[in-house]
Amino acid sequence: MNKRTIISLLINLCILVAITSTAFAAEFIDVDNHWAKEQINAWADKGLAGGYSDGTFKPNDPITRAEFVALTNRVFNISSDKSVVNFKDVTAGNWYYSEVAAANQKGYIGGYPDNTFKPNNNISRQEAASILTRLLVLDATTDGLDQFKDANLIPTWSQGSVGAVVSNGLMSGYLDNTYRAKRNITRAEAVVTLDRAIKSGTSKETSVLKGKVTSDGSGYANAVVKVFKADSYEVIDEVKTDSNGNFEFDLNVGGYDLTATTNDKVAYLSDVVVTTNSASIELALEDAAILSGSLVDEDDDAIKDATILFTTNPTFVAETDNDGDYKAVVLPNRTYKVRVYEPGEENEEPVVVEDELEVAGAGEYNIEDLEAPFTVGGTSGGSGGGFSGGGGDGDVSDTLTLTEDYDGNNEILDKNVVIAKDGITLSNVTIERDLTINSEVDEFTADNVEVKGNIFVNGGSPNTIEFKDCNIGEITINKQGVSIKTSGGTSIAKATVTAENVSFGGEGTIDNLVVETSGKVTVSKEMTITKIIVKNKNATIEDKDGNVLNAPKLIKEIDDLSLLLNEEKIITLSNYFEDADNDIVDYVATSNLNVTISGDKLTITADKLGESTITILVADDDNLFYEYNFTVTVRKDIEIPVAHTLPELLDAMEATLLQLTIEEWNSLKAYESYLSATDLRNSLDDAGLLAPLEWVVGPNIRMDEAIAIIDILKGISEQIESKDISQKHDAIISNVTELKTKYNTQIDKIKSTEALKDVSQEDLYNYFIGLYNYIISNDNLDTSTLDNYEVSLYDAALIVLKNGSHPDLKGAAETAFNKAKNYFKENSNPLFGGIIDGITFDSLEGTNVKTIKDTVVNDTSENGSQDVKDLLTIFDELLELSKTFLEN
Repeated sequence: MNKRTIISLLINLCILVAITSTAFAAEFIDVDNHWAKEQINAWADKGLAGGYSDGTFKPNDPITRAEFVALTNRVFNISSDKSVVNFKDVTAGNWYYSEVAAANQKGYIGGYPDNTFKPNNNISRQEAASILTRLLVLDATTDGLDQFKDANLIPTWSQGSVGAVVSNGLMSGYLDNTYRAKRNITRAEAVVTLDRAIKSGTSKETSVLKGKVTSDGSGYANAVVKVFKADSYEVIDEVKTDSNGNFEFDLNVGGYDLTATTNDKVAYLSDVVVTTNSASIELALEDAAILSGSLVDEDDDAIKDATILFTTNPTFVAETDNDGDYKAVVLPNRTYKVRVYEPGEENEEPVVVEDELEVAGAGEYNIEDLEAPFTVGGTSGGSGGGFSGGGGDGDVSDTLTLTEDYDGNNEILDKNVVIAKDGITLSNVTIERDLTINSEVDEFTADNVEVKGNIFVNGGSPNTIEFKDCNIGEITINKQGVSIKTSGGTSIAKATVTAENVSFGGEGTIDNLVVETSGKVTVSKEMTITKIIVKNKNATIEDKDGNVLNAPKLIKEIDDLSLLLNEEKIITLSNYFEDADNDIVDYVATSNLNVTISGDKLTITADKLGESTITILVADDDNLFYEYNFTVTVRKDIEIPVAHTLPELLDAMEATLLQLTIEEWNSLKAYESYLSATDLRNSLDDAGLLAPLEWVVGPNIRMDEAIAIIDILKGISEQIESKDISQKHDAIISNVTELKTKYNTQIDKIKSTEALKDVSQEDLYNYFIGLYNYIISNDNLDTSTLDNYEVSLYDAALIVLKNGSHPDLKGAAETAFNKAKNYFKENSNPLFGGIIDGITFDSLEGTNVKTIKDTVVNDTSENGSQDVKDLLTIFDELLELSKTFLEN
């Protein structure tokens, strides 16, 4: 491989990186008020689309044919091992070669009659419609085109495709009722269109989606797996897993959501893309929130055999039994919109019965009746006795809901118990699970009760929740103003207070009282409290006489830390905590990192990678404590030698990436701060090689892409002499900048000139690529050493620009001129047609320009008309273009 070929490959590689590096960014500054904001942000979050280094997405900019194909392949997971592409303008050195090969093999693209693909042309709306029609195997139709007032302007060849995508809801028109088939599709329109396509399920192509439901890594039998259209609550199909946890669906190509449920576990995956290639997924079960309740109509009659949908993306489905009762197994810690299908009206849209149903952590919950806005008449069921049990599918609920006194006669209840009525007494029972006191309860008494799970006090008042001779593991008080009274031999292992103005009275014992509220907590002098732990610096602890118990207090936050592996950090804790009584006696630190305390000095040794929590417990002489947490992120120390040659640089860059964790790469925050805080930046700066490293590890490139790019570069670098490339000169930067500015000035003129609006990006790219290829294929470039090749490259570029010796560059300018001619022929006075046809690009060179202008003026009778002025103006613009491309 000669040096010229190598440099050509490097140029093409840079173009590849420029494209891929803009595909993985989020939170854009220019989409907040854009109509496609939701889809753009969603795609950015998934790594499917992104923006530019300045934080913009440029939603209204066009997208090239190659870029659209690459994006389509990525979304539909289309790839190919085919190595041959027959388009003459798509060669193995192009970044888009494999993308075009895959699309061509899939059969959803075609070329032009001249056997070109025109990859750098902007893709039009009609071309995008054609691609999607082929890809999704849609039926071509012209139905619906008459809704567009420019339907007669849609070319015959694309009418069927445009009708297909419009009728399937993939594309639509504009507010002025036009479709604008020939208009370039924008970046935003491309994202929205492909998003609709993948979620539509309109493709006639089918594929097999295989999967496995697991629990703790092992297959789970008889789990119910449901599949929905993406972002929909409509169940498409459902199966049960086999004895090994496996399942299988035959689905159309498209996007889907899936859920898996058991009696007490749940799993889900959203936006699963099914392509023509068989896919395999895993649904990992987690502990579920189990909701029990009843569905009633407007007359308070139970609704039997009804389907209830709990939607938070994804959707979970429950059915009511003959009594209108249901049991729903759903994801914990979510807010659900609840819908119900009216029995007998399942073909209609379900009605919303609850806009925001808040569901807490995993566990069992009894839900207040869901009331549907319709009547079914006289099908009510009921429940009797001292408790009600919600059920689903005929199973007995695991929750006992009490509405009157209950004496368990020393029984053991393997159930959750809910106190749902004021004034109840619960006695002589052992509860293996949780006890919940509902918010409507003011007074409650537990007598000789042992609770092995948790007690949640969501109700109560100053009139007291009383525990007599009870044995309690953990109790959490969530309601403001509650009075907790303990008597007899009542003992509580841990009491947590999250609400304000809670009081504890009586003679019981509490091992650990944890105060998380910012308000006041009052404790009785008669109670035995082993330890009071305060977690909120604004909390106040008092006794019944109003005396304040001064616990240690936080006076300044400890900043979260970012440390290198094995780095030590010493923190003086007395700078962060104080006690009003000046009686702090001890500090205790716990963490999975190595932490030690000597006096008030905390020493942290960063001996484990990743994020860790450090918990500080500050104790005073009165057995009062303050607990505080902060985090430490530990990252590897990366040592990069000063690199003076290209191979050395690439080795250093690869070593840097391989030492990063995926978490560090994805967040990039730790790595960016590392670049700023260590000698790596200075080391690479000294070699003049910092920019390439930052380019490869930039936030818009995935780690696997960066490593792949480095591998390619390393292969190329082995063919290059290992000359010192660390020397940089201001002159190089100045000259290259001047060259770019000169060219960009002309490009700006082209873009701002109405007559040249149809000059494609391909025309402009051809200039760049043509220029560089011409330079490196001739003797103008001094490649004897690599340390001055940029200067040589610049000098060679000037030679080409001045002597006009490159036919491809002239061709690019001539293409622009001919498009301008066609524009004026279509938009100017018909009498000018012959004049315009008679003018050729070559006649613009040199002094002929003035002669042509004079001829145009003399040959037209309306010398002062705007048409003539416009024509002369465009000649001036083309002259400037000609000078840039061809003349000294």
